[in-house]
Amino acid sequence: MSAAPAVRTYRYYDLLMADFVCVLLCAKCTHPAANGKIVSPEPP
Repeated sequence: MSAAPAVRTYRYYDLLMADFVCVLLCAKCTHPAANGKIVSPEPP
């Protein structure tokens, strides 16, 4: 008889991903070459 595989749950995974995205956005906005602006892609 084989046991069912245990389901692994991550406690703070969503919080960690939200923090990671926040750090990336802040780094993009505060980078010296960015001049503090969020650049959106121009339409074709």
